[in-house]
Amino acid sequence: IKNKIKRNLGIKEDDFVILNIGSMTENKGIDYLLVAFFILKEKYDNLKLILKDQSNLFKIHASTYLKKMKESKYSNLINDKNIKDIIVISKNLRISELNNLYNIADCYASPYRAEGFNLTPLEAASSGTPIIVTKGGSTDDYFDSCLGAQVESKLIYNNNKTMLEPNLDSLVDNILKIKMNKSE
Repeated sequence: IKNKIKRNLGIKEDDFVILNIGSMTENKGIDYLLVAFFILKEKYDNLKLILKDQSNLFKIHASTYLKKMKESKYSNLINDKNIKDIIVISKNLRISELNNLYNIADCYASPYRAEGFNLTPLEAASSGTPIIVTKGGSTDDYFDSCLGAQVESKLIYNNNKTMLEPNLDSLVDNILKIKMNKSE
């Protein structure tokens, strides 16, 4: 059934699938995830990224970050070939459909800046999908190394806000580590 779900999304059986589900607000770190994906895509053609946004509720689309990236210092990493390997899902899904996404993913990445609890990585882990979350934040309450990996981060203070700044190299390394140890 996994392969059928993958085929329906245009994903090949041997593709490595990274998943993120949630609102695409700045605190979610989607910009970090996209940069990491594009960096890894330079070396590994069989990567796919699924972004399940909540644009119907928050009116913030995952594609907004792609537009911003085209104007950033990472614009050289963006090309049509890489963009076509990003699957954006904006519609509401039933719990069984969400579960299907968790089950076809090879890893769930949440390089957040700030979160209240961040339930989706825990849901992914309960499906047996390795997770990657920011170290030093709310997921420290439930994270255990048997669930996946943590992205190094530092605490920053900006405009009267306290946030985490995920380390991009750590995110890339952790995705790569899970990709290389997929069979484990």
